Amino acid sequence: MHRNIFKTLSLLFIAAAFFLITPASHASAAEYTSETHYLKVDLADDVLVMTQNTPKYDEVWEKAGITDPSSMLSSFKDMGVAASFFEPSSRLTVNLITNRTSSTAEVFSFASMSDSELIDYMNGAMSSSSSQSEALPPEFSVSRDLNSQPFVRIFIDATGTSNPCSEVIYCTIINGEMLQFDTYREGTGEVDESFLRKIVSSTGFT
Repeated sequence: MHRNIFKTLSLLFIAAAFFLITPASHASAAEYTSETHYLKVDLADDVLVMTQNTPKYDEVWEKAGITDPSSMLSSFKDMGVAASFFEPSSRLTVNLITNRTSSTAEVFSFASMSDSELIDYMNGAMSSSSSQSEALPPEFSVSRDLNSQPFVRIFIDATGTSNPCSEVIYCTIINGEMLQFDTYREGTGEVDESFLRKIVSSTGFT
């Protein structure tokens, strides 16, 4: 595997809260749609898509540099990954992670919330889910320019640890479900958000 895309810090603080539903989804060369999650992502023709329903012998795994599809599929199920998008030209991966809890159902949508309310909600959600956020406090900002739906951008910097890494997540709640689009970089250096921002901006909701 060209890198371990599941050593992301966000998965550590949300894994215990997942209510996992195997997605009813469809992926083609130009789009990914999910009836379960009420969304569609428009994609460039060369983008590869892997889901929980992708057969382990599908050639897409090899094209994405993944040598152990069985292990990856198990991780998808364990961590609530509805889809993983891979851009060959940049070698960047974006994971779509979903979960539904009583809290997300109560909020239902970020659309009517102010910037301060969004940040307070995400800060509280992360703080109550894991002590990880105390050791590596995340940075929050609100993005309203990429999508008609507001997203909270979360940056986690662990470059000063024994296993240096960093992660950027764009998170929203819609239809009572939390959706997280995340990308990850091992080692030091700045996270390349270009593909992540493309995915967020091309996502539509029903």
